[in-house]
Amino acid sequence: MIDGLKGNKYPEITKQIADLDGKISAARTTVSDIDAQLAASLGPLEELKAKLAQAQQDLVFIRSQKTDADNALRLAYQRGNDANNRVAYAKQNLDAVIKRFQDESKILSDANLNLERARAEEALARSALDEFVARYSKALPYAIVPNGNGVGAGTPLGNNPAGSALGPIRTGGNGAPGSFKVSSWNNYLSSAYGAGVSPAVIGSVTELFPFNFLSTTSGNQSANTGVLNAYQGLAGGCFGKYAGQGERVTTGVVVAVRATGFDLKDKEGQVRTVNVAPCTKLNANKPDYILETGHTAVAKGYEVQGATWTIDASQVTCVQWNDLW
Repeated sequence: MIDGLKGNKYPEITKQIADLDGKISAARTTVSDIDAQLAASLGPLEELKAKLAQAQQDLVFIRSQKTDADNALRLAYQRGNDANNRVAYAKQNLDAVIKRFQDESKILSDANLNLERARAEEALARSALDEFVARYSKALPYAIVPNGNGVGAGTPLGNNPAGSALGPIRTGGNGAPGSFKVSSWNNYLSSAYGAGVSPAVIGSVTELFPFNFLSTTSGNQSANTGVLNAYQGLAGGCFGKYAGQGERVTTGVVVAVRATGFDLKDKEGQVRTVNVAPCTKLNANKPDYILETGHTAVAKGYEVQGATWTIDASQVTCVQWNDLW
């Protein structure tokens, strides 16, 4: 039956078998080609595998870096929030300080206004009191009557000859009592001594006190004319005995003190002798003052005839700066 079938009884089957055999042969050829291509692509595939592995490693590293960056960013946000909180707290404190300053400034302004009002009321009260005293009593509104102050020689004769604003000078005593206020130190020097005062005499003096010199020659003493003339021979005069030679103002530092005068060294280094007489008006910035070397002084007087660097002082103001500083 098989052999019979191999004949021409089933040509269709035979043809199909031949076609299948041809397709199988073609498929085998195709498979061979694919195997050859696979064998040829093994090298690039290994390279791609290596690159893929490296890419996976890079991806892992990048992920770790992203995690670190996220942590740093989160920390930066936290610090920024903390800083914002601190700024807000500081602003609250600043606002509180500003408000307190404004409140206290208003209180101070009110206090100054009240003080000025009180001063004005005090001035009005003093004026009313002076007017009341002047109208209804014979009392004077001052404790000590100003004496001299550049006008005349005072009363009695010889009292306060230099016209000091210190009041009456005690006869045979310890000089003029009390003290007098100096509203402006510069104005006092300019008015009392003139333009010849050295600018080296600086400072702030608000009160001047009278003082005496050594025992043999005491300034600010009350005496009659005869005694003054007698003292002129001892320690120089202060009434311009040699007025034709001109009045001189000397400022500087005391470098020597003697029984009848002292020496002043000016800013140029020149040493000048200053004679003190009983009629010399002596003022200082300290009570119970004693003239010593190193103190600052300004003296006004007339040149002694024949002695270029010597003057008979009519007025001397001494300042002890080291006690003020």
